[in-house]
Amino acid sequence: MGLTSPFLVQARIEIRTFITGIPSFQLLQIVVDNRLPIRDCCCAYPGSVHDARVFRNSPLKNLLSATPKSYHIVGDSAYPLEIGVLTPYRDNGSLSSLKKKYYKIHSSIRVV
Repeated sequence: MGLTSPFLVQARIEIRTFITGIPSFQLLQIVVDNRLPIRDCCCAYPGSVHDARVFRNSPLKNLLSATPKSYHIVGDSAYPLEIGVLTPYRDNGSLSSLKKKYYKIHSSIRVV
């Protein structure tokens, strides 16, 4: 199971900002490709907003529908499983060897 087609990797990062001296968290959604240049960035939500909501309301979701099907984003389990979005299998202790291999590759891709 090799990665022959281009992949986009999506990472969710919480950053600490200081507004009027009060610490607050912002959600930063970044998409990079396999060479790591930033392809998309969305930082319009506070850190308490769920990943799936940020994705659903971001321009990235619309962009994926117009992107060739050889491109994907690799998201964690908070993202919806749909065309163009690869999410991990739920590991309840009964994954097949093929699903375990996918899970391992999926996890390694998301680490940037």
